Amino acid sequence: RRRARLLAEWRGLCMALWRLALQRSFPEQAEAMFRQFRESFGQSHTDKTSALALERAPAYWEVLAERGDADFRPVSRFLAAVFFEDEARAQAMALRLMLYVRQTYQSIFDRLI
Repeated sequence: RRRARLLAEWRGLCMALWRLALQRSFPEQAEAMFRQFRESFGQSHTDKTSALALERAPAYWEVLAERGDADFRPVSRFLAAVFFEDEARAQAMALRLMLYVRQTYQSIFDRLI
């Protein structure tokens, strides 16, 4: 169950990162493009993990929207807090996640164009 939850959270985060890349590249069309993606993804992926990912994506988008691609610390802390109740472990994991999230965003952004 924990693995499925982690996968759903990561997919939700990746969807939000893709939304951020859309916003940066196509500001006028980003919302419509993302809405269309969510609808088609929801129809083609009917499993529980995908449904949870779709449900979690807006929460990650809210966290990312504050600072955009300038700072991934808040979203990394948010993700780490989901899985670690111990503050020290969550902080250590957030630092590692921040670099991985930045790398993932850069990969998404590079492939978008």
